[in-house]
Amino acid sequence: LDLAGTLADGEQLLVAEEDLGVEVERLGQVANVAARLLMDLFDDEIVLGVAWGTTVSAVARALGRKPTRGGTVVQLNGAANTVTSGVDYASTIITAFGAAFDAEVRHFPVPAFFDFAQTREAMWRERSVQRVLAVQRRTDIALFGVGALGGQVPSHVYSAGYLDERDLAALYAAGVVGDVCTVFLREDGSHE
Repeated sequence: LDLAGTLADGEQLLVAEEDLGVEVERLGQVANVAARLLMDLFDDEIVLGVAWGTTVSAVARALGRKPTRGGTVVQLNGAANTVTSGVDYASTIITAFGAAFDAEVRHFPVPAFFDFAQTREAMWRERSVQRVLAVQRRTDIALFGVGALGGQVPSHVYSAGYLDERDLAALYAAGVVGDVCTVFLREDGSHE
């Protein structure tokens, strides 16, 4: 688990795996580093796109307070599933980022996964969804975790009822190893 990224001025940040200990400690340390970096980067008029998940939830808890003007926090992926609306979980995370920066919050009240492509296409034509999609396109900073199908710290999308046993079996059969913003990825980087 490495946290590596390129900052706006080309400077790179790396948190090396050997410095982090066991996975639960890694999560906390990565969240603390990400929260500090985000506190430095977020400023007036910034649009922050946030995808909910285990790591992003930890980042939200690690945030300090930095009042800004004109900022927006927008949810990047839907959270509803067959077990729950996902509203409470995703809203808690997104709202924490908004509160940290005194930013407007834009929720994205759609399913995490669609059973039918036609349903998603129809929903994306709705004006209420179009408004959120327009804000997402203006994202200056995107914050997301990389979810894994297995591990000591379970990824929320795999541990909270978003997928049933048949779904998980299909993902394993397709060679999926994890996800980013609920887009499933194979080890080679191709997506499902």
